[in-house]
Amino acid sequence: MDLLRIYAKDLKFTKSSILTSANVPQFSNSEWSNIITGAMVNLDHIISGSFAVSSDNQDIEVIRAIQFKFGVARAVKQVKTSGDWFIAWGLYMKVALFAFPH
Repeated sequence: MDLLRIYAKDLKFTKSSILTSANVPQFSNSEWSNIITGAMVNLDHIISGSFAVSSDNQDIEVIRAIQFKFGVARAVKQVKTSGDWFIAWGLYMKVALFAFPH
């Protein structure tokens, strides 16, 4: 709670300081603002800014009774599965611990 008060004194400076720090995790600019103000984050924004991909598995080939499914990998835009949630939450936790190391 003390860091939230300190951060609130100059949000622009705080955000600039964090974003120029060594080893800062890659994270959405708008969600950084939510982190340092103590606001709720949007997990859909977090997952869409990550490198998470899904496959549509629409192409199917059958060779000698073996079925192969493949498709184009697409960037995940929304949290739809538990796997998406774990990825987004893991990224959030990494950033929250960076901003609030205590």
